[in-house]
Amino acid sequence: MTDAEQMIHHDRLSADLAQQLASIAALLAATGNAVSEASTDMRQARIDAMAQQVNTRDQLARFNLRRRKVEAALTRFEAGAYGLCCECRAEISGERLDHDAAEVFCEECADEREAP
Repeated sequence: MTDAEQMIHHDRLSADLAQQLASIAALLAATGNAVSEASTDMRQARIDAMAQQVNTRDQLARFNLRRRKVEAALTRFEAGAYGLCCECRAEISGERLDHDAAEVFCEECADEREAP
């Protein structure tokens, strides 16, 4: 991978990290500012509130998982190991990194992990 390609991936990862942090902050702000409307059906209001809590928790978990994956990729950049498979240390194809700049496995290792 050329230095220019590495910089493109680094910039994409940095932008992705900023997006994940912004999404987490927005979700937490929306959760903190949520005002429940008065309802004549309190049971339904509780069910709706519980469903919203589950949805918020799931979204937050997805954002945090992606954030951790991107941070790990940026750490690999700093260590000089970016673009190398975390399993076999082979170079990850540019196509895989173009699809997801935070990819950690080469195609062979990813296939092995997905096999039953």
